[in-house]
Amino acid sequence: MGAYEKAAHANERGGGTLWHAAKHLETAAAIAKDLGKWDAVYDYTDRAATLFVEAGKIAVGAPPQPLPHPSHACDAALCGSSM
Repeated sequence: MGAYEKAAHANERGGGTLWHAAKHLETAAAIAKDLGKWDAVYDYTDRAATLFVEAGKIAVGAPPQPLPHPSHACDAALCGSSM
């Protein structure tokens, strides 16, 4: 994760494009997800989305919806979901 975060930071500083920085953050988020680091997943995807918008790669017509924090996620076993 750290290498992709550093690459994203380097792209933000001018060594590349904002789009590439966002892609690096998406990769870091995928790794964080695999490791179960949900706070990092939230942070990386939030930063990536912001960079995609700044790069003009996402339509910004509708106002963004707030993302739920991972600590508010509902575990099916705890929420009484029946299958």
